[in-house]
Amino acid sequence: MTQIVNSAMQDQKHQTSAFRHWVNEIWMENREERLIYGEEPATIKQYWDRYKYWLKREYRHREKNK
Repeated sequence: MTQIVNSAMQDQKHQTSAFRHWVNEIWMENREERLIYGEEPATIKQYWDRYKYWLKREYRHREKNK
């Protein structure tokens, strides 16, 4: 029984949150768009540092209006 609980807890640690998944999708779209226009794509860290407040606000807004 203890092993089942422990493995379930480990699985939860490795699951990606809906927010992180959404941010990753938005970042991938941004990378593709920048490549189309011949610009250097940003890393996920650069993208997060630049747009984190907008991403948080936008995600909350989208979740609220679902």
